[in-house]
Amino acid sequence: MLPSVIRQLESLKETSTYLLGKLQENLDQSDEKLRALCEEKESLEKGRFQFPKNAIDLKQAIISQIKAKTGENAEVVLVAEAAEIRNDRWRNAIEGYLNTQKFYIIVPPRFVRLAIRVFDRIKRDKAVYDTGVVDIEKILDKHYQAEANSLATEIDTDNQYVRAYLDYLLGRVMKCDNSEYIRDYPISITDEGLLYKNYVVRALNPKLWRNPAIGQNAIALRLEEIKYEIAAEKSVIETCSSLKIGAEACKKLDSYSQNDAERFVNTAEHVLGCEKYQDEITALEQERDTLDTGNLFLLREKVEEKKREADEAERECGKLREQSGVVKGGLDVLREDSIPKSEREVHEKQRILQESFESEWVEEYGEPRYTLELSKREQALQIAEAFPREKSRAANAVKRYREDLVSLRTKYNTDYKMGYDVNSKDNDKFAEALRIINENTLPDYLTRIDDTKKKAMEEFQEDFLSKLSDKIRSVKREIKELNYAISSASFGEDTYRFTVEANKEYERYYKMITDEMLMGGYSLMTNQFNEKYREEISELFSVMTDEGNSSLDQSEYEKRVCLFTDYRTYLTFDIEVTNKEGEKQRLSRTIDKKSGGETQTPFYIAVLASIAQLYRMGRDKKANTARLIIFDEAFSKMDGERIEKSIYLLRKIGFQVILSTPTEKAGDIAPWVDRILLVLRSGKTSQVTYFDKERVGELINE
Repeated sequence: MLPSVIRQLESLKETSTYLLGKLQENLDQSDEKLRALCEEKESLEKGRFQFPKNAIDLKQAIISQIKAKTGENAEVVLVAEAAEIRNDRWRNAIEGYLNTQKFYIIVPPRFVRLAIRVFDRIKRDKAVYDTGVVDIEKILDKHYQAEANSLATEIDTDNQYVRAYLDYLLGRVMKCDNSEYIRDYPISITDEGLLYKNYVVRALNPKLWRNPAIGQNAIALRLEEIKYEIAAEKSVIETCSSLKIGAEACKKLDSYSQNDAERFVNTAEHVLGCEKYQDEITALEQERDTLDTGNLFLLREKVEEKKREADEAERECGKLREQSGVVKGGLDVLREDSIPKSEREVHEKQRILQESFESEWVEEYGEPRYTLELSKREQALQIAEAFPREKSRAANAVKRYREDLVSLRTKYNTDYKMGYDVNSKDNDKFAEALRIINENTLPDYLTRIDDTKKKAMEEFQEDFLSKLSDKIRSVKREIKELNYAISSASFGEDTYRFTVEANKEYERYYKMITDEMLMGGYSLMTNQFNEKYREEISELFSVMTDEGNSSLDQSEYEKRVCLFTDYRTYLTFDIEVTNKEGEKQRLSRTIDKKSGGETQTPFYIAVLASIAQLYRMGRDKKANTARLIIFDEAFSKMDGERIEKSIYLLRKIGFQVILSTPTEKAGDIAPWVDRILLVLRSGKTSQVTYFDKERVGELINE
């Protein structure tokens, strides 16, 4: 009996020691939690909300880096601290739908790239979750507008960038008074957190809005809640403290050895053996002998049986406690690690889907097709496995289209001297450039093109044909004057006359240009003239504007313009020769049959007539000009007879002529000139001297 009692005492002390450790651990945890709650309460009472440490650390790092790089104090905020919920009825829905997105960081658009670099550096040093940097630059480029009756309308903010982000996130999440109307919108939510999205109805976890964080009203709500949490922790501390006192008392029980216990028993027996207790002992023994112990033995057996049952139940409870601990641990892992991790992965995949596909395509085609394919299979992975060839073809097509896109972007940058990123995943910059061109530049260009075309037509109508007409009239007048200049002169027995006629190839245009209606004050705008030459006007205008001939290169186009703007294109020039019998021949028909001297004669006739016309010889009786002509290597292909006739013609017209001729022609020319100058050259030295024309023959004979 004594050893059993001693063992129970020792077991009690050991259990007390274990309980003391556990109670102290719980007390320490409760004290730490109470301290944190008190600090949070003090901060809230001062109007400061305690946001997640990761978010605050990242925010401060971004602010510091912007200051170091640019010297600016940029306005960097968390979404939650720059927003305020208007109606607390929708607070739970907004807080739950945003979840960790309310702790995302908003920076001015020009600092987004810098903020991303800071985030990338920090996340390598330590794990940073449940916060992020919003690419507000791209969101602003999209110009998202919140729909009426959406969750976005329940949030106020003075920060334009936070406003844009909230319109993007919540602008299409519609408010529903109850679940009856929740399917009326692509995305909708009730004030109790029942969400309809991607054709699925689900309930948001209440823990998502357990600690409200958006706006100043969240501080008041959190203050009320934190008071209950503080009271609860204090109650836990009081209970643990009381249990600790009892455990300490059990721990302080004295420990006795086997000898001590035997000594205590002997002493007790000695005391009991005293004479003054003997009579009482005898009386008690007699009373004991008279008692019915049958029932007592039966009760003892039942007690032992119950003890055995109790021990068995205790063992079962122990097993259940162990299983409960395992289950609780699994639940803790799910709550604290697996579920948040899965939520982050889902959020990331949703973000990738949103960036990769247009929301309209997802809602109208992608999501219904996915749901259809999923209904035919047990798992989503089987969908990807079912379309290997389609996936390969799509990947090849994407790659090919991507290469074509990069090539087109590069050509655009080169042609228009732009610096857009040709490898950008989105086409926002180029799409914006196209929008600006379509909305601003293109209409302006079209207006200017129409105006230019109209002016070109007016110029063509009022100036081009008019100038051609004036040129042709002027040429005819000058030909007439040339003929007048040589009318009194002849070359031997032949007389010459210049002719100008319409070029048969362009006669239609010639008739239009020289029409009496145009010369008589009509214009292309005159209905009668326009109707008569409609076809010719259209053809000439097409030639001048290159309309309908875009395949021609620039040089060919310029040649065509030069051809049709030259008045000589519409005319044919010739020289008519009349002999003594009155027979007439055109030079254009006989020139190929004549000798070199014969072909030179018309050349001199044309030159002399032109110079005579320039000197106004014969027209102005008062003109007294020098009438000087200089010929280099004159009459080089003529014989003596023709040279004589040519000089005679020069004298008859009245020209003063200076001739330069080689030695072999000197004998033919010398008899008909007034003075001869001989040029002698030796090396680099030249000398000019007068020479008697009578000695020319002698010089030649020598």
